[in-house]
Amino acid sequence: MSRCIDKKFEKMLSAYELGMLGEKDKDAFELHLYECGYCFEKATEFEKAAWHIRRNPAVKDSIRRMAESATEAAKEERSLWHSIVSKRAWPTLVPATAVVIIILLFLILRPWQIEFRTQQDVWASANRLAIVDFKNLSDPQDTSRLGLILSNLLTTDLSELQSAKVVSNERINDVLKLIGKTQDDMANRETATNMAKRVGARWILYGSFIDKDNRVTVTTQLTEARTGEVIKGHRITAGPNEDIFALADKLVLRIKEDLSFPAEIPFESVHSISEITTRSPEAYRLYLEGVENYQKRYYSDAQGFFKKALSFDSTLAMAYYYLAKLGDQKLIFKAKQYANNGTTLQRHYIESSVLLAQGKRDSACAVLKKIANDYPDEKNAYLTLGTLEYQIGRYDAAIADFNQAIRIDSLFKNPYNELAYAYQAIGNVEKALESINKYIELSPDEANPYDTRGELYAINGMPDKAIESYRQALKIKPDFITSLLAIGHLYLLTRDYDRADSCYRHLESIDDEYNRAMGRVYRALIPYNQGKISAALKFLDSCLVLNKSEKIKGITPQILYMKSFIYHGNNDFTQALAEFYQALNTEQKETPEKLQMNVDIFTQLLAQNGRLDSARNYAEQVNEFQKKTGFAQYSYWYGTAAIAFAKGDIQTCIKDLEKIGDNYGRRYFIAHYLLGRAYLVAGDLSGAIREFENQIKVYNYPHARHAIWNADMHFYLGVAYEKSGQSDNAVKQYQLFLDIFKNADPELMSRYDAARRLGRLLKSR
Repeated sequence: MSRCIDKKFEKMLSAYELGMLGEKDKDAFELHLYECGYCFEKATEFEKAAWHIRRNPAVKDSIRRMAESATEAAKEERSLWHSIVSKRAWPTLVPATAVVIIILLFLILRPWQIEFRTQQDVWASANRLAIVDFKNLSDPQDTSRLGLILSNLLTTDLSELQSAKVVSNERINDVLKLIGKTQDDMANRETATNMAKRVGARWILYGSFIDKDNRVTVTTQLTEARTGEVIKGHRITAGPNEDIFALADKLVLRIKEDLSFPAEIPFESVHSISEITTRSPEAYRLYLEGVENYQKRYYSDAQGFFKKALSFDSTLAMAYYYLAKLGDQKLIFKAKQYANNGTTLQRHYIESSVLLAQGKRDSACAVLKKIANDYPDEKNAYLTLGTLEYQIGRYDAAIADFNQAIRIDSLFKNPYNELAYAYQAIGNVEKALESINKYIELSPDEANPYDTRGELYAINGMPDKAIESYRQALKIKPDFITSLLAIGHLYLLTRDYDRADSCYRHLESIDDEYNRAMGRVYRALIPYNQGKISAALKFLDSCLVLNKSEKIKGITPQILYMKSFIYHGNNDFTQALAEFYQALNTEQKETPEKLQMNVDIFTQLLAQNGRLDSARNYAEQVNEFQKKTGFAQYSYWYGTAAIAFAKGDIQTCIKDLEKIGDNYGRRYFIAHYLLGRAYLVAGDLSGAIREFENQIKVYNYPHARHAIWNADMHFYLGVAYEKSGQSDNAVKQYQLFLDIFKNADPELMSRYDAARRLGRLLKSR
């Protein structure tokens, strides 16, 4: 285009270049740039010229001398600057030489100019590109998040280019958060340079767009990160039948041409962005929302976004991938079906998850190791590897993998969460808290790090600190279900029943039908934890009746499991097994995609009902499954220990339970409880005291779920103290047990002689 399409804007060009337009005129002119190729090219050329002038010291000195000589002459007239600002058509009123001087002064003195450096200074980075979220000039709030979509589409497609590394959007935002900035601050050169240096980016791509008459026009500016030099700018308008994906494809081709690759490196094959993402902008937006919530551990929210994304595009492979990770494992095979709709890297992750679902854990790990080898910056490979190591009890290996992910990206928050649990599992509480506090430092405005810290406090006998940490999580996200439940269970176990009831009732008000129904079910824990067995069972029966009308999938099995645990704790093994069978059958009908849970308790119930052969056969099935999938054999060992205890073979019971030991951490309450009981029967009082003392300091859901065992643990600890001659400690435990069950059903209390033992000890004082 030879000239500007609108003379009014052509006259404003120089003023725009000097940054001297008012906000209204500036906004109008920037919109004009999307329509006028002439002005767009002129503005881009000006930026490149400005960079060269600001960078060259010799030019700088010459211009400064010119400026100084011009200043004296300007004093004799009214302020030249005032003249410029006060005139609309200022280029026609000011002599050309003065304009040149003003432009040069502006280039030297403008407040955002880049620091002069010698040619010997080298920017320490690889061929790495950082893409800033595009600005939506038609909708500054970007309610449709098209700017985020565009930057992610470009990042995804260019990530396929092995010769250039693209910084992830997550990494950019983490760095900006660390330095107290946001994407909106990237227009500031100092902020941009700081960000680029921290992520090791050689180039930064800026972009903005307008959506006019249902046609999107995008402008981009590729800059050298170290210097701010404009390498190339583009203005591209979508064709009449082109969508955002076609526009992104055009941009990718231009960017590939603009990047300065060595001549010997060939361009990779070009493909359409929609082929490795989706053809639906709405599906992609929802998918990105899902990933964002998944990274924050807002799993319920993430699940909702992924499901909505699939309603717009049922072939979106990575939405299935994440939904499989969120519980429905069978969906990984849907991800595999559409894996060609993803990037090469995404296909590797899907392949690894498919192998894992098939029980081929070693093969799955091999794929992840290949990812780590082929993509040296791929921190998620080490995070996933560490998680798999953690699941099979190889905590040292897990810790090494998590630390490797952090070495790749010290701002990667998720490994710190996993490190906390791994250190807790090996008993290093100090390191666990150190890791989680680092997570909080990186993400102070997210709920999950406070939730994890609350759990660490709860496991390690600090209920007050745990409650405070859970409250911080709920202050950030009032419907953060794990914190809401955990704090309810904490109140329950510290016998603040009114507050526990308040937490469970609050669950009933959230916008999720499953958790809303479970909030009602959890209220049965309140009478149950007080030993009011009849009241708890009656309440659960009313929940069953209500759920028959509501028909919320997955609720009925949970109610039946809870009834089974209550009967189990009350030593009614026959009814406990009957309820468990019913729960298991219902669960397989309603949610067949779920892995069977509570396999350890099922083996124990079979043994306690005298069905030892069935118990052994089932235990071996569990063993085979855990070997096949690579999971640790804790459930198998618990099952064999429970069989031995039922037979009276206490030494075998102890041997199998000691295989579990502290390797699974204090959270495996039922194993520690049974081991304490076995030690007591075997006469190993110090062992019994150790197990029970450790467990009475733990405040979490397994203790609430097995409330009778949680209470009578105090009774058995009292017995162990009494037998070992520690009368004062025994008195305290008997009193605590009787206080917990002060309103318990008489039938339950008839099993214990705590009152008689306490009276005898008090009388002997």
